[in-house]
Parts: sequence; C-alpha cells; structure tokens
Amino acid sequence: MARVFWTAEARDRLDAIVAYIAQDSPQNALKVENGIIQASRRMETLPYGGGIAEELKEYGVREIYYGAYRILYVIKDGACYEFA
Repeated sequence: MARVFWTAEARDRLDAIVAYIAQDSPQNALKVENGIIQASRRMETLPYGGGIAEELKEYGVREIYYGAYRILYVIKDGACYEFA
C-alpha cells in the first residue's frame, strides 16, 4: 500500500478551490473538498491507477480526476506525492 503525501502547493490549491466555491455554496465547497480528498486516497491502493500526464510524462507525472478537477501526482519510493 502506498502512502499519499500532499505538497504545500497542492494543499494551497485545494484551499483556493474550496474558498472560491464557498463564496456561492459552502455545501458544494465541502462536497468538492471531500471528493478530491477521497479521490486521492484511492492512490493508496491503486498508485498506478492514474494515467500518465502527457505533457509531463518525462517527469513520471500521473493524473486522476474528480469531476473537472485534475489531480497530478508522482510515485516515488512507494509513496504518491500530489503537487497540483
């Protein structure tokens, strides 16, 4: 099982997304936040489940989606690092 680590940039981006949505709908903001977090937790059991991000393939960057939100990550030393 892989461990998932969020970079500071990834946490900041998630906070910005949530704050933006919360301006119109705090309930939807919470739903999106929880959905993105749950999507990232799937990487613990399926780290290679995401596809290769074509424009970043030389860096080994993978991607998964939650709705319209793209979650980028790399696998390093058996752990998944989200960075955007």
